[in-house]
This record gives sequence, C-alpha cells and structure tokens, in this order.
Amino acid sequence: MGGSPSFVGSASHRFAASAEEADIREQQDLRDHVLLCGCGRVGRLVALVLESAKVPYIAVEADLTRFRRARRFGHNVIFGDASRKHVLEVAGITRARVIVVTFDRRYTVERLLHRAREQNPNISSIVSVTDDQEVLRLARAGAGTVFPENLAAGLALADQVLLVCGFSQGNAAHIVTTIRGELHPQLMGLVGI
Repeated sequence: MGGSPSFVGSASHRFAASAEEADIREQQDLRDHVLLCGCGRVGRLVALVLESAKVPYIAVEADLTRFRRARRFGHNVIFGDASRKHVLEVAGITRARVIVVTFDRRYTVERLLHRAREQNPNISSIVSVTDDQEVLRLARAGAGTVFPENLAAGLALADQVLLVCGFSQGNAAHIVTTIRGELHPQLMGLVGI
C-alpha cells in the first residue's frame, strides 16, 4: 500500500511533464491572445465564446479531469498550475493581451496576478469569483475587473425578467446598472457584469 500513492503521483507527474513539453512547442506562435486560467464550468464557456469569435486563446487547467474534459471538447488547453512562473511563460504571458482567471482560490489567484504583472505589466486582467465578498481584495491584488458570479447571475436574471415584463433592452440595462452601483458603490469600475 505504501508504494501505490507515489506511483500514482509519479505517473501523474510524468503525464504533466510530457503534456507540458508538447504544449510548449505548440504555443510558441501565439500572440495578442487571451490567457484563460481554468477550464472548468466557467472557463469552458469562455473558451466556447472565444472560439466562436475567433479570438486566439490558450487555457491552463491544473485539474487533470477538467483538463482531459476540455481537451475532449477540443479546447486549446495545457495542463499546469497557472500561478507557476514557468507555466505562465509557456502560455505566452509576455505576448498575451488579457488574462482571465476562472477559479476561486484567493491566495493562488493573488499569486497568479502578481506573477502575471511581473512578466507583463500592461496585461489586462479579469477575475471570476463565486461571490462579491472577495472583490476589493482581488482588485487590490491587481485584478483590473472582478466578475462575481452571484452578482452576474442575479442581475442577468433580473434583466431577463424586466425584458419579459415589457421593458426595452436599454431601460432594463440602465436599471440593472443603477442597482449594481447602489449595491457596491465602492466597486464602481472594478466589477464586471
């Protein structure tokens, strides 16, 4: 029983190293792209939109199951921890236009934002979080825009309700924007919906 965990760890490490080496060669020409950190339930939707819009991107996924699922769906994804300097280099952080973070581990996200800014001080950053409790902290850590999923889902749902109730798209958007500002006035300009 004692040898089994190290064998699994070794096999996983060997897979990660060989996948990373193959991906290094594939990503050398990627420029002015989106660096998508996380390709789970939210990241895969972002990838689909980017693919549909023909916007170049590379996704980085640290969870082996999510990585394999994203690959099966045909997404441009590499396996690795996006907060590691080497992985950011492989993903072309110095040539990227924007970094999008779709996982919600605060300290890892803060480390990732710090390393991204070290390697590309002008990169735009958008961070998705589960709720709006982390917005200020992540903004202070360098996130250009923080996208709280609870706020986004609730306000998008309210927008749809207003449309069904007969409001024009412009009026509904104005009401939702006003409410968003009233909910968190200190976050104006930092929160994306």
